[in-house]
Amino acid sequence: MRYAMGLAMMTIANGAAAQTVDRPFTGPSIGIEAGLLEHHFALEFEEYENDTLVSRYDRYYRANGLGEGVFAGYDIAASRNWRLGVEIAGTAGGRDNRATFEGLVYDQKPKFGVRGTVRAGYVLTPRLMAYGSVGYGGNKYRIRDQIGIGDEFGWGSSFVVGGGAEYRIDRRYGVRMDVKHVDNQTWQAFVGVPIRF
Repeated sequence: MRYAMGLAMMTIANGAAAQTVDRPFTGPSIGIEAGLLEHHFALEFEEYENDTLVSRYDRYYRANGLGEGVFAGYDIAASRNWRLGVEIAGTAGGRDNRATFEGLVYDQKPKFGVRGTVRAGYVLTPRLMAYGSVGYGGNKYRIRDQIGIGDEFGWGSSFVVGGGAEYRIDRRYGVRMDVKHVDNQTWQAFVGVPIRF
């Protein structure tokens, strides 16, 4: 009887281990992340001669700083190596981004950001997955405008593209490097700690 119970426990344990090895990076996950967060915007300038427009160009303004975020997602196994998932994330931080023109200031102070993405990952080894992501997101800013820009926004949104890699430390915990770009608003390069359930 004792032998039979031991054999049954070994069978169950081996089955669970095989499941973990065959289908890593699946199920629900939550996590925290931090790293470099760049906020940027473009202003359009026009040059005139004798009331005639002679040139029009954009000038980008960028500010790099530290940022942080939280995320939650869910991944399924589409095949032995391919993973499909969804993720929502929130960010905060980064530096104020400022443009000055003849002593006047246009300033965007970042408050927070949100992103919603779908992703496709490929399991390179049982512990390492590379992935790409696309979606939609935006950022909320506090605006100080002394210049009088007509199309300023306190809230902006656009498409999101990104990618990264996740490494499993054990069945539940991992570490990832994630890069995302919200068009005409932010670049972020974050190191995160995903926890899978």
